[in-house]
Amino acid sequence: MAESSIGQRRTGAARRAEIAAAARDCLIEFGYAGLTARRVAGKAGISLGHLTYHFSNMAEVMAEAYRLVAQDLSVTAPMGELTGLNPTERFAKYLQSIYAPETLTPQNIRLRVDLWSAAQEIPEVAEIERALYEAQRARIEAHLTAISDPWKTGRIPAVQGFVMATLDGLWLDYMRHGDIEGIDAAIDACALFAKMRLGGS
Repeated sequence: MAESSIGQRRTGAARRAEIAAAARDCLIEFGYAGLTARRVAGKAGISLGHLTYHFSNMAEVMAEAYRLVAQDLSVTAPMGELTGLNPTERFAKYLQSIYAPETLTPQNIRLRVDLWSAAQEIPEVAEIERALYEAQRARIEAHLTAISDPWKTGRIPAVQGFVMATLDGLWLDYMRHGDIEGIDAAIDACALFAKMRLGGS
């Protein structure tokens, strides 16, 4: 009996993962506004009844789908690319990794904007978006701490806020204009601003 119920739980977890992946695929194909239970069930190859058996509502389905999206959108520069660089150069390389060509696809841009939209309406998605934001904020803080002179660390929150606002704006600007040179210039400006304000290398 115990073994049977463990097997059922595993099957249920696997099925939930399949449904979440199908929902993510629907987000990619149809966007946030086009995510429906019927489309998710069809993509997963299950009935609507099976969908509601594994998830209590579409908000829960969407939250699991956006959890996968957040994993895809959470990027860092490979460590091999950071060796031999000073802290400011490492910071610039990290920022460049956020806007690498493979991340600047129409699909990823729409997913990011849809994530912001869904976070305004669905608390579960808002938590996922907040966690993604805080993880990026922590990585930026670590880079800025490495750049900063010890007596200028009090300036880090202001520099961090400037950089975070710039990064959000760059997604929207690129969505409208597709200007990769503008992104490169903004990244250089962020790194220079950090170096000037924090006084490090």
